[in-house]
Parts: sequence; C-alpha cells; structure tokens
Amino acid sequence: MKANKLFSVLFAAFVGVSCSDIYDNIKDFSPEERVYPARFDIVTVSYGYERVEFDFGTQGRVPASQMYLGKAKKTIVEYTVGDESKREVFDSVCSWVNIKGLTQPRIYEFKIFTEDQYGNPSIAQEVSVTPFTSEDVSALAVTPPSVVESTAAAAVEWRNPIVSDMYSWYRYKYEYTDRDNHVQRDSANGNLPSFLVENVNKNVDIPIKITARIVPKMNGVSIIDSIDWEMTYNLRISPSAIPAILLKKPAQFYTFDADEIEFPLEFAWVAVDEATGYDLKISSNPNFSDGPTIDVGTGNSYLLTSSLRHPKLI
Repeated sequence: MKANKLFSVLFAAFVGVSCSDIYDNIKDFSPEERVYPARFDIVTVSYGYERVEFDFGTQGRVPASQMYLGKAKKTIVEYTVGDESKREVFDSVCSWVNIKGLTQPRIYEFKIFTEDQYGNPSIAQEVSVTPFTSEDVSALAVTPPSVVESTAAAAVEWRNPIVSDMYSWYRYKYEYTDRDNHVQRDSANGNLPSFLVENVNKNVDIPIKITARIVPKMNGVSIIDSIDWEMTYNLRISPSAIPAILLKKPAQFYTFDADEIEFPLEFAWVAVDEATGYDLKISSNPNFSDGPTIDVGTGNSYLLTSSLRHPKLI
C-alpha cells in the first residue's frame, strides 16, 4: 500500500515536471504576435497640372505632429505607369501628400500605405488616376475671332465671353511684330481678349502670340492649378481692305450722355495711312443731323473738353 502511494506521488511529480518543460519548449518556438501599423481609411484625390494631391481622413490638413495611427511612422506612396515604378517616402504620418512629375497622359496606379519603425507595411489603399498633362493642353482650342480691317490695322475681337467646358479664362497678353520690326505687346484681365493690331501690311500673315491664364477642367471640374496656355493666331488683312478709323478708346462704337460723362474725354484711334485729317462729329441724333463737327487734325488722339459741348446735348 505504501509502495503504491509512493509510486503515485513520483508519477505525478514526473508528469508535472515533464508537462511544464514541454509547454516551455513550445513557447520558445512559437512566433510572437505581430501588430501591423494602422492604414489610411480614406484617400481623396485632387488633380493639378501634371501632379495630384492625396488627402487622408476627414480631419483636414493638419501637421504631422497631430497625426496618430498606432505604430505607423512613415507615409509611403508607390506608383507605376507602364513599366516605370517609383516610390515616395515621407518620414512622418501625413494628412496629405503632393505627388509631382506625372507627365505621361496615362493611367497611374498608386498604392498608399504606412510603415512602422521596422519597415512593416500597413494594408495599402489602391488608387488609379489619369493626370492632366501638356498633351491635354495641346488639345484645347478657341473659336476664331472676328476681325474689323483697315488698310494697315485691324481690330481682333471675340465679341462674346470665351466660355468652355474645358477651361475657365482669367487674363491674357498678346504680342506681334509690326512692319517696322518692332515688337508690340499688351495684356488685360478678363475673358474678352480684344485688341488692335497696328502698323502692319496687307495680304501677309501676321503671327499673334496669345498667352492666356486659364484653369483647365477635367470632366467639368476645375483642377487645382492655373496655367499659361499659349496659342498663335495668324492675322491676314485682305488686299481689298479700305481705310477705316479704329477707335482705341473710349470704345469702337461709343455713345455718351453729356450730363454724366467726366470731362475731359479722350478719343484715341488708329491713324489711317496717308489721311489728311479727321473730323469728330457730335450729335444728339444717330444720323448726325445736328451738333458740331470738330477738326481734330492728323494725329491719333483728341481731348474733348466740356466747353466744346453742343447746347443741344446739355
């Protein structure tokens, strides 16, 4: 009886020691639990010119010091276009990133994820984008202008605002070379590019370089960048053009109220070749049946003072 009790005690001790050793060995060889860095839940794309901006989350653009995603330490953007692959590494958890140099008019495949201090990646967000590039700019077009001719000058005018589903127009500048080989240029704000071309020859091409500041659109939505769009319009004054006075100001066709106008009022025009003089007619009737006629000489401007107003205009 004593022997059996002793055997039972020894057996229990043996089993207890053996099982403990077995579990210790399993613990030594079992892999540790790995905690991956948190990922970006939301990715929003904003298109620029040959670039894109990605915003992460809904908290807005905040400093990296205010961003916390568990064990995440870096923001990684990998992308491919065709056979080309690139990797952008940002040494912080970002609320947004700007990816430049997207010059190819093709689909870019993006993978956006975080990494911890050991290089372990989070689950990636995958986004496909087709950026707005110079090839898209070259496909833009504008309707031809109307042209009012004189023998050595022309008024180039878009009579209606330039409106397009492809871009918004903000300001422009133009440049051309006259027949004396002088470069003439000017600029203006707005989306009505209208200007005078002076001192040029008939029946020859006159290249006019127009540079417009525009904001292109993708699918009817404006991109986040404005760009300079250059185009060339070739003006040719016809051989049959006749002498005509083209007003520079106050306007090509102008009607004013003598009681409301601020005097002196300057009239300026493009001089006609070989003209011997000009008359300025003022009338209260469109057929000029009344009012004075003023000899303004052979120049290209005249200052109208209040003392010259006709009594019928008051």
